[in-house]
Amino acid sequence: NHFAHALGVVTQGFFLTPFLRGPLKIVSNKEFLTLFIHLFLMNIITVLSYFLKTFLAFSTPLFWGFFLTAFFLLSIDKTKEGEKNIFSLSWKDAFFLGIVQSIALLPGVSRFGAVLFAGFYRGLFYYDSFILAIMSNIFIAGESLLYLFYHIITYKSLLFSIGEEEALLLIVSLCFSMGILLFFYFLFRKKLLSFLGLYVFFVGILAFYLLSYNLNFIRLMI
Repeated sequence: NHFAHALGVVTQGFFLTPFLRGPLKIVSNKEFLTLFIHLFLMNIITVLSYFLKTFLAFSTPLFWGFFLTAFFLLSIDKTKEGEKNIFSLSWKDAFFLGIVQSIALLPGVSRFGAVLFAGFYRGLFYYDSFILAIMSNIFIAGESLLYLFYHIITYKSLLFSIGEEEALLLIVSLCFSMGILLFFYFLFRKKLLSFLGLYVFFVGILAFYLLSYNLNFIRLMI
């Protein structure tokens, strides 16, 4: 899991660089510092929500998360594009983004989709919302990198204990994730994220069916 998230830094950085290179050349140190503070506030809210969720032991079925992600993606194409950029965020924007990003702690909810929707809702430009969503994912990927470094330093090894079936599942998951990311990037450029929303919605229906099937099977066994 951590290995997969760490690779997300490289993958998403590839998509982020072309969009961020231009604005960074003309932004002042004050604007950059303001962006950093707002991103810090946004992620601190998410971290606090994580501890609150752990304390309350709160969770929801996986399919509800897929349905919520589908709602986020379907809503983006229907939301009017704003006029703000990432360097003009306010503390209210950061607070709202942090709250919405915290929803992604629930199983099946896409952090990327949640932040992208929140950016649109707060009146950001189309591509600025995209940059903000990638930045939020890199925050989580950075946590995974720290975990991997901790493992290497503690056990003085680059190797991890993993079975053949787990390794195969990891490779399939990475290939699938890369395919979905490329598909998302294509739909994003065409402003057709509703198609991805429909895909996630049908995945939610499949998850609901599989969960219902397993519950019925358990009842029969009992």
